Amino acid sequence: MELEDMKQLWQKMDDVLSQQKVINDKMINYLLKDKSAKPINTISIAEYSNYYSSIAIFIAMLFVIPYLGTSIGIIACYLFLMVALAATVYFAKRNINAIKSIDLGNTPVSDLMVKTEKLKLEIKRFQIVFILLGPLLIGSACVVMFKVVHNINALEDISRLLPSVGVATVAYVFILVAVYQTYYFKNIKTIQSNLAEAENYKL
Repeated sequence: MELEDMKQLWQKMDDVLSQQKVINDKMINYLLKDKSAKPINTISIAEYSNYYSSIAIFIAMLFVIPYLGTSIGIIACYLFLMVALAATVYFAKRNINAIKSIDLGNTPVSDLMVKTEKLKLEIKRFQIVFILLGPLLIGSACVVMFKVVHNINALEDISRLLPSVGVATVAYVFILVAVYQTYYFKNIKTIQSNLAEAENYKL
């Protein structure tokens, strides 16, 4: 083979590789910026909603203090709810910072995969904790509500409180699981699927 023919062959191979790299870069950009932008925005909106609504409820709860009375049990339930709200605000802020660190346009795919998995595990832990605490949260909320709205100390007759707590706990768990599945885990799964596909296009 003549030297000139070899040069032409190498040039053609270089052109093919260059075109392939351009195609791969466009595909990676599409998978990350276009297909993953909506899911990450949905997660972000959900976490911001969680953050600001928890702050609003925390502030609103401060106004019920004069109606709590002096019962240690009711005050304990109230303080438990306030601690839970404060914890929700804290962890929501952590998740928001984690979401902000997921820069789809300027972060290597491997790093994005690690960050996305960490966010998924953090959200999963938060969900499990609040499912386990569901009966206590609902029970405490009912005790405080009975006192503030009806001026009744429900702790003096737990039997009348149990049906409401039972029904509300079931509804709470169902809604919590549905919300997390719809707004968090479904979208995280989509992002991780896009990242895995983008990884295949890396040269």
